Amino acid sequence: SSGGKAAVEMARLIKSLTAALDRSDVLLEGARRSGMEVSEALLKQGEGQESLVKAKVAVHAFQVGAVSKPVTEGLAIAGETYQAGETALKERRFRRIGLAFSLGAILATIIGLRLAIRMIEGRPEEATQ
Repeated sequence: SSGGKAAVEMARLIKSLTAALDRSDVLLEGARRSGMEVSEALLKQGEGQESLVKAKVAVHAFQVGAVSKPVTEGLAIAGETYQAGETALKERRFRRIGLAFSLGAILATIIGLRLAIRMIEGRPEEATQ
């Protein structure tokens, strides 16, 4: 029946929004635990959750169009927040690489200083007469 088809379509829309928000939540939480600044994206994620609630409420109108609008808005928000999470994780990787290079340079300097000190200490002192 047409009502059954509409119900299946509305359920599909809501499931797609739920899945997109869940993916974004996982990514943002990982970035947050890594110490990256994602508070703005997390606030935006709240707007996505509001869209999900609106979509679930719109089911009672028994019209696919009423559910489709908040789902579309929510999917756009989920896409933005997912992208923000990916950007934060890329920045984290970049910072870690920079840290590795910095530590390597510091270690090389320490080794060089240590060798220079050994060379200076190993030279025989000139006799003063």
